Amino acid sequence: MHLLQMEGAQTIEAFEDHLTRRIAATERAVQLSPNDPETLIQATFLHGRAGDHAAAEAALRKAVALGRNNPDILAQAAWGGARRAPVGADAIAWARRAFEFNSLPPPWYNAALATAAFYAEDYALAEEAYGKAPLMTELMYRHAATSAGLGKLQKAADLLDRAKAQLPEGLTIADLEAADGNTFPPYVARLTELLDRIGHER
Repeated sequence: MHLLQMEGAQTIEAFEDHLTRRIAATERAVQLSPNDPETLIQATFLHGRAGDHAAAEAALRKAVALGRNNPDILAQAAWGGARRAPVGADAIAWARRAFEFNSLPPPWYNAALATAAFYAEDYALAEEAYGKAPLMTELMYRHAATSAGLGKLQKAADLLDRAKAQLPEGLTIADLEAADGNTFPPYVARLTELLDRIGHER
C-alpha cells in the first residue's frame, strides 16, 4: 500500500524521494526476511519495475500460500500484487477469503476486491467494490476505467478528473503506474485503452 504515500506527494521531487526510499526499504526487507508473506507481496513492486512478471507471480503465489489463513495478507495480495501479475480470478478469491476471515473488515479490503475484479475484467463486481472503497488516487482512476468499461462515460470522466487533480504537476497516471511496478503489458494496455476511451467520448 506504499502507493498511497507515493501518490500523496505534492511535488515531483517529493514523489521521487519517496520512491527512492521505498525501493531501498523493499530491497532491505527482501534481504532480511525473504520468506515473509508481506515482504513477498512488496517484492512484486521490485519485480514489476524490472519487468520480471514471472517472478512477481511466483512471489505473490508464495505469499498467499504462506499467509492463506491471514486475511490482511490475502487482501494485500489481491490489491498490491494482482495488478503486477496475471493471477486473474484467483485474486478475487483471495479478496473474498479475506472478507470471510475478518468479521469486521476494514474499508481497504474493498479496494483489494475492486482491484482484483478490475484486472479479472469483472467490471460489475469492481464497480460495486470501488463504491465502498476509500477515495484514493489509484482507486479513482481504476474506478474511472471500470466505469468506462461499463459504458458510464460521464461518471468515468468525473472520476478521472478527480484522480488527475490529486497528482503532482507533471506526473501522469502512466508515470505513477510504472513507478509502482504495474508494468504487465496486457494490464497496462487495458488500463490505457479504457482511460483513453474516456477522453475520446467527452
